[in-house]
Amino acid sequence: MGAPPPSPSATSHSPDSPAGVWARLAVLAGVAGIAALAGWYFLIPEPVENLRKAGEKALSDGGDVSSIALALEQRGRKTDALVLRAESALKRGDVRQALALAESVPTAESDGRAACVVGEALLLLGQASPAGERFQFALKNDPDNIRALLGMAAAWYDLGALVRALEPAERAAELDTRDGRALHLLGSIHLQLGERALGREKLELAAERALSPRQAREVVRQLMELELAEGRLDQAEGLARRLEGFPNPTPQEKALVAWLGELKADGEPEKENAYSALRAQAGQDPENPRIARWQGEMAMRQGKASEAVDPLEKAVRLEPQAMEPRHQLAQALERAGLRERAARARADLAVLEGRLKRLTELNSQVDANPLDPKPRLEMSEICGQMGRADWARQWAESAQRLGARAQ
Repeated sequence: MGAPPPSPSATSHSPDSPAGVWARLAVLAGVAGIAALAGWYFLIPEPVENLRKAGEKALSDGGDVSSIALALEQRGRKTDALVLRAESALKRGDVRQALALAESVPTAESDGRAACVVGEALLLLGQASPAGERFQFALKNDPDNIRALLGMAAAWYDLGALVRALEPAERAAELDTRDGRALHLLGSIHLQLGERALGREKLELAAERALSPRQAREVVRQLMELELAEGRLDQAEGLARRLEGFPNPTPQEKALVAWLGELKADGEPEKENAYSALRAQAGQDPENPRIARWQGEMAMRQGKASEAVDPLEKAVRLEPQAMEPRHQLAQALERAGLRERAARARADLAVLEGRLKRLTELNSQVDANPLDPKPRLEMSEICGQMGRADWARQWAESAQRLGARAQ
């Protein structure tokens, strides 16, 4: 029999047939096309938004941002690269480099991020007044900028304008219900204003939200101090155990534990041991106004009014704007039989109360007329009289900047 006829497929796709040649070329062209497409894919620049997100993640993780900043520059996003480098410098504690980088961003190109970096750097350098101006600039562009709201509240707090600090902090807490920073700040403000119940409420809410380890530790310490001040010893003991979970206890934390030990002590020897422990921490941190005040309070509770005078006078010197240590000092002087000095302390307390009231009025005037330097100058004068030279300097500089702009 003869050979079977070739199949249609063999005939049409024989390697040497025209169809076979074209088939091979088509396959090769397809492979080349796929390779070309793959090559073009890898050559397509990374979208800028993806780079910004990668930069944010690197900042959050504490990683190096230099390659991401370089990629942003290569895509013509110099401002984004500058801000990323500034954020990185601020994160690693190089405050002056962060300030220099962020200040080099042209104002017209700033979207508020650079202004916030500048503001935060200035706060760290103790320049709350110019810091507040940067946060105000950021808020003009975006009134709900949480970072700028927190910065604005912190600036007012550092300037002693506690009532003014409440509004931006409350707004920040409303905008982000997961972040505890604004509530922590609100709790601190209310405590400074003598509003313990509100302070406790905000701090307890802050403890339920996201906080940095440093802030979480500070909240526990503040709550423990509140419980001790109000005699809630079981709650204070629970908070003391939470403090033990943090490394390297500070003199202030050790002083709180000594205070708790004194309040729980059954006999005089235990109380005396607690008093000695607290005095030891006062020696470790001699410029801490809280430890000085607690030492004075403990001496008063143990009937040592004369010993209470020196630490309470130190607390007044270290926190001249605080009412409570002045009130305690007047009591200690009276019990120690130093009646003339007690009368002067009570008179000083009344003067301070009047000055604080006037500062509140002037704060309202600054709100109503933000371009008028006169209220700021009077605030500077009052702060100087109160013994807060740092606040006085910053309010004076703020007034001078307003005057310079008006000329």
